[in-house]
Amino acid sequence: MRIALCFVLLAGPVWAEGLDVAAALTGRTVDYDAALQTFHADGTTDYVTDRPSAGRWVARDGRYCSQWPPSTEWACYDLRVEGLDVVFTDDRGNETTGRLRP
Repeated sequence: MRIALCFVLLAGPVWAEGLDVAAALTGRTVDYDAALQTFHADGTTDYVTDRPSAGRWVARDGRYCSQWPPSTEWACYDLRVEGLDVVFTDDRGNETTGRLRP
């Protein structure tokens, strides 16, 4: 699986349509400068800043979706990988970029 992910990362920008979101994120940690987010295989995710929080995540219809308590709503994002950068784009076109940790 790591070899396949390396090929995805080396191929240049990969948009959600051609990206296996679960394979790109499962077991990985993304560094957002002021925060770290880890995507666990069991569907949980940890977001660590000054105050750590735990949520849920899933790959749905080629998109990354997350739910953060106390909300019961799921928010979904398009995802693209550019080298080690991961770009999440919400439905309004706002982007959040993080860097995959090795």
